[in-house]
Amino acid sequence: MAATGTSANNTTLLNGTSATCFILNDPPEVVLTHKISLYSCMLFVVVGVIGNALSIVVFTNKNMRTMSSNTYLLALAFSDSLYLVSVFFADVLKNLKCFYFPAIPLDVVNNSSVVCQLSQYFLDLFSDYSTCLILVFTIERFIAVYLPVRFKQLCTLRRARITCIGVFAVIASFIAPYHVLYMGLYTDELGRVYNYCSIKGVEYERPFMILYVTESVLFRIVPVFAIAVVNVFIIVRVTRVSREHRKRIAASGKPNKRTRKEEKNLQLTIMLILVSTSYVLLYLPVLVTFVIDYLKRSEAIEISQHDMLMASDYTRALYVSGFAINFFLYTISGRVFREQLQLILHCTRGRDDRNGYVKSTAETDALTCKHSGDR
Repeated sequence: MAATGTSANNTTLLNGTSATCFILNDPPEVVLTHKISLYSCMLFVVVGVIGNALSIVVFTNKNMRTMSSNTYLLALAFSDSLYLVSVFFADVLKNLKCFYFPAIPLDVVNNSSVVCQLSQYFLDLFSDYSTCLILVFTIERFIAVYLPVRFKQLCTLRRARITCIGVFAVIASFIAPYHVLYMGLYTDELGRVYNYCSIKGVEYERPFMILYVTESVLFRIVPVFAIAVVNVFIIVRVTRVSREHRKRIAASGKPNKRTRKEEKNLQLTIMLILVSTSYVLLYLPVLVTFVIDYLKRSEAIEISQHDMLMASDYTRALYVSGFAINFFLYTISGRVFREQLQLILHCTRGRDDRNGYVKSTAETDALTCKHSGDR
């Protein structure tokens, strides 16, 4: 979380009215990393929201709603989008004000305690939720490749929907109390309130950090390691199944109905492996930085604050990218997703094209689009 652990160490940098732009006091090389992180996050927010919106359109198509895995991917697209929107309000607007628009009150999170609490709450909520969704569909893929006979019985659409709602409710209720109690505009020992979204005061730092670390372990760190371990088992199994699949095709000379179904399931598994593995790889640098910062605070190691700030900027930008790239992973590795996307875009383009096609082509396209939505 962007504001965590900021209050006490930055008290000397706060002025009487605003503390939003103390980052401008950093050395030039650190300011440069702040700007690189800002530009990167802006790019990821724009690209990610558009990509996730397209993913939502595809996964809400009737053809795609029949699989439980797509229920998780639909929820993930919503969660990723809302996380990116939270990043925009909590980080991007704040830094835009500091670097380019000092006279415009863009940093809404630093002007209201309620907005501060909500922005940090949503950042953590949707970060945790996306992580847990990835863990859930990774476990589902594990069941699909190791227990294919029982898969349809165990992994139903109804259970997927209940799981999505249940996981969200657990995370939302767990992290809400301490965000409300301990987050807000920073207040010093004399009771002066500063326009800076952080932990409310020095006395709240310890209980907040205990609960925040607990949250991180339960909803991020443990799930990430579980995803990595489960993926290893899935990859081992998929490699073996893929080898047998190729042998069957070579023996029969052409794919039959069974081999086509296996190929479709294999492509789905590979796509989900790419999504979960990319998330793990992009989260690990953040985890390493978090551990190093903890060791630094406990004086177990010595490292300059400037180096930590630079590392934090780069690793956070990488982490944010993980919420923006899933659409591209689906498009590259998912044939069914790609076909549905092409069909939807083709139908939309056909309806919006003022010049139109020849009559017979237009009628054929309209019929294809109608049937694709009714299946």
